[in-house]
Amino acid sequence: KEPKILSLIPKELHYMWYRGYIDGDGCWYLNMNTYLRQFIISSEYNNDWSYIEKLFDSLNVKYSISRTISKKGHQSSSIRSCGYNNICKIGNYLYQDNIGIGLKRKYSKFLDIQNSSLIS
Repeated sequence: KEPKILSLIPKELHYMWYRGYIDGDGCWYLNMNTYLRQFIISSEYNNDWSYIEKLFDSLNVKYSISRTISKKGHQSSSIRSCGYNNICKIGNYLYQDNIGIGLKRKYSKFLDIQNSSLIS
């Protein structure tokens, strides 16, 4: 189920809401030794990922959802996408403008992943 706030935001600006959401709960990951590229959003165990699934489906991004319970009982869930092409589709959607709003370290990590195609 899509967050109610998105119904108040023009569709062409949804990417900015998603960028803010990902700045808080998302993670861009690059391991240059193995060329592993991942994008992960984490949340509570029972999180409804349907609005992120809808976004990823609209971007033609492959993803997986996992729910875990640690030995100490900590519960969490995450939605993950791997691979250069999938990561670039997500990043290009989120950073489609050049206005500099958002966490620079997150954007820089995405750029590192995007530029990593030159050396893999």
